[in-house]
Amino acid sequence: MTAEIAICNRSGIALAADSAVTIGSGSGKERVWKHANKLFSLGPHNDIGLMIHNSGDIIGFPWEVVIKEFKKFIGRKIFKTVQDCAETFFIYIESENIKLNNSFDPINSLVVYSTILDTVRFFKIKKDSIREKGKITSVFKKHYKIEIDKLNKIPEIECKFDKKTFEDKFLENLKSFASAEFGFELSKKCIEMILDLSLQRLNRMWESGRHSGLVFAGFGKDELNPVVINYTIDGKYNSRFRFWKNFTEDFNKNDGLMAQIFPFAQGDMVQSFVEGVTAENLKYLSKSIFELLEKKSQKLINDYVLDNDSKIVEESMHRADNKQMIKLFVEEFETYREREFVQPILEVVRSLPKEEMAGMAEALVEITALKRKVDSDIESVGGPIDVAVISKGDGFIWIKRKHYFNIDLNRDFLYRKEREVKGGEHD
Repeated sequence: MTAEIAICNRSGIALAADSAVTIGSGSGKERVWKHANKLFSLGPHNDIGLMIHNSGDIIGFPWEVVIKEFKKFIGRKIFKTVQDCAETFFIYIESENIKLNNSFDPINSLVVYSTILDTVRFFKIKKDSIREKGKITSVFKKHYKIEIDKLNKIPEIECKFDKKTFEDKFLENLKSFASAEFGFELSKKCIEMILDLSLQRLNRMWESGRHSGLVFAGFGKDELNPVVINYTIDGKYNSRFRFWKNFTEDFNKNDGLMAQIFPFAQGDMVQSFVEGVTAENLKYLSKSIFELLEKKSQKLINDYVLDNDSKIVEESMHRADNKQMIKLFVEEFETYREREFVQPILEVVRSLPKEEMAGMAEALVEITALKRKVDSDIESVGGPIDVAVISKGDGFIWIKRKHYFNIDLNRDFLYRKEREVKGGEHD
């Protein structure tokens, strides 16, 4: 896993990333290595940085290789905006300039296969709650509808998969996965529901668990103020990558925006620092208060309502009122946190010099690493922390950067990089 952060004000951006990478996640034999590179410069001709989080590779290719090859590809090209850089990057990885279009289909379609298998297992868990085989179709229909209703609230991605092509290519694999999991052949209707739910997941901003996050941050040639853009990329199918933009924060287009803090991947400690509470704690608090209100309502109904039909009506009315009270509580608490915690911190960040922003970014990654060290079986955040600052005047500046080699023993490395900067073979 990963902890990364971007801290911005109008003078620049501070980026910090840990170095831990977890191998064998979900296997029960996880190992953590603490020297992965997750923060990269796209300079010297562009004042733009790129951070990666979650999966460290894309269909078997390490992100570090892909990003450095992209840097060679753009050479001395200067991007007018950070968005131009991001768009060029995605065009590049889908082109023949880098051999990500390998012919080994299982690797190309790994996310598709895993999504189908996850969907089969989703229904398998629901089926295990009953014993009568004849009720399987009705159980499928119930939970299929619930999941489809949830997915309909998630935006679709641009590179959607065609249903007929998807069915022609993966239906037999789906049937094999289903037979292996259930131990018998499912009905045609059940297979159709698995197929459609798998396709709906792949056609929306739904993360398979093998996704990567990409953060483009910095200044284009025509941008005086910082820009941060966050994408998710999650596998590919038929030479098209599944990717979508999560957000763009452009200080050039928002005159009222003076400072911002963006955590990526494991951001619970950053949220706790900035807001005074984590999303998990807030969820627990809301759930607990709702349960207390429900118990109080039930006691009142049992004590003062005698008629059974009236009890049903009262229970429905009380439940609706309790949900409304929880909604008001969440809204009021959010306003309180914004006023008492978030805005005072952002007021400080607004006036921080670049070196202080770098120190703050590093410290927030460090406290996340410390938290994971004491509350987890494995230290999923840790290792050396790479820190950089990007400003319009000075460009991309490393504040802290790990090396796996001794630079004094590799003077030819500096010579080769100097040639690349001056143009050399990439002119």
